[in-house]
Amino acid sequence: MSWLKSSRKVSIIVSIILPAALVVASDDAFSFNSILPLQKISGKHIANNSQTPKLAQALTSQQISIRAKEFTVRIDGKNSGSGVIVARSGNTYTVLTNWHVVEEAGKYSIKTADGKSHSISSSKEVRGADLAVAYFTSNKQYPVVQRGNSDKLVEGQTVYIAGYSASQKLARERIYRFYSENLIGFLSPSDVKNGYELIYSGEPQPGMSGSPILDNNARLIGIYGLTDVDIRTSSPTLFGIPINTAEKLATRARIDLGSSVAGSSIKSPLSQKKPLQKPRANNFQRLIGTWNGSIVKYGQQIQISVTLKPDRTYTSLQKIGLQSMRDQGIWRYSNGILYQTDSLGLLSKGSIKWISDNEAIFTIIDNGNPIFTGEKVRYFRQ
Repeated sequence: MSWLKSSRKVSIIVSIILPAALVVASDDAFSFNSILPLQKISGKHIANNSQTPKLAQALTSQQISIRAKEFTVRIDGKNSGSGVIVARSGNTYTVLTNWHVVEEAGKYSIKTADGKSHSISSSKEVRGADLAVAYFTSNKQYPVVQRGNSDKLVEGQTVYIAGYSASQKLARERIYRFYSENLIGFLSPSDVKNGYELIYSGEPQPGMSGSPILDNNARLIGIYGLTDVDIRTSSPTLFGIPINTAEKLATRARIDLGSSVAGSSIKSPLSQKKPLQKPRANNFQRLIGTWNGSIVKYGQQIQISVTLKPDRTYTSLQKIGLQSMRDQGIWRYSNGILYQTDSLGLLSKGSIKWISDNEAIFTIIDNGNPIFTGEKVRYFRQ
């Protein structure tokens, strides 16, 4: 983990399970170019752009819409709405939508991108939020949305909404529509009702309730379903429910939202039995290996790769666009806390919550800047 210093004032954030520090100039755009001078370790520059792997490029809005059209569905019945295909098990598909779309008793149908209409066999409320799952059967292959991580959203980023708005004067048929909007904020926990936390710009459209909110890689990050109009200015504000909220509530209620892998027909953890895995000898051994994660800060996505070695040394790489930073140091693990000492001798620490042997969440306890205390990042073993 490198703590590269600049002549400017800086704020420092330690990246997760696994090192790499971000040095952010307080009076300049976020860029490794603002970090001077480059430090050296064993005679080698820490930053080496030519040897770093390329990050996946974000999709264009047209590409996102093409994908979204395949997994976004139209819901018709006593109420009209939209939804998104989140899982498939055999010939049964699971659609995530708003509870207020299907809560009234009656017959409902789902229309898929190929124009086929499918009867909803059953629906179920996801208690704790304005969410529901609806089921239909088909022997056709329909894509399943890939899920993103709504905990990594940041104000100002572009989000995309796909759905079927209600009939209007010139468009009697409910047709697919695609919108590009800005995420403008988050409700404070005390103000969140029925799960609605995401705030974004846009005009309300009847029939769009239950529409998927997508990130720049067409991954599901939320469900739209609420509009609030300012009585003083008549300006509308749109609200969505984060996908991580939906996953937590569904898991609690043992409702199957399926696999998060796009296009997968693999059953989710709730619907399939998994063989028991032999636990590792101890948590020290569990940590050994290469871990990859990412975090969004200051409107930028930082990709992180860290290798923890058995001799208690580590190497790390952070990358933002074409900029990169390498470092090395030592680490130790005790009572659920990971301690990291970087190449300049600075110590940071954070707690680890194990999801599985190949997945862990790192929470910053102390990195010298209280602003980042409690920051969480999810890591996956390479």
